Amino acid sequence: GAYTLCTCGNNNDGSMSGCDWQTFGGTAGGALTATGSNVWLNNDTFLVASNINANFGIFFAAPNALQTLTLGDGLRCVGGGGGIPLVRLIPPTNPGGSTATHAVPLSNLDPGAAGGLTRHYQYWFRTPAGPCTTGSNTTNGYTITWM
Repeated sequence: GAYTLCTCGNNNDGSMSGCDWQTFGGTAGGALTATGSNVWLNNDTFLVASNINANFGIFFAAPNALQTLTLGDGLRCVGGGGGIPLVRLIPPTNPGGSTATHAVPLSNLDPGAAGGLTRHYQYWFRTPAGPCTTGSNTTNGYTITWM
């Protein structure tokens, strides 16, 4: 949402979070970060989606970063390519409040990641009353180069 215009003018406040999911031009863009280290063998990395609507969502992983595809009220920032697909990180999440994470370390969920590879992540979540009326939105994309 900071460098590419959002789907229906629902740009965020200029931060690196996703497109606004509640109002136009506000601060309600979902933000994706990670905790732990980028050392694959440490098995201690968790994705954290914050400032999201408290509804069902799914984390995604992919080999490529994208810039201009729309997905719901947001932008799709990750995608497959070169024979390597985009994958859903199972299971889906049902956040408590405005934050979601997964129950096991990322190294156990992403079958395409390993030491020496760069992977791109994103969270797609429901927004039944979103500004563009599509019913969903996305966070920013997040990149990890695994050591």
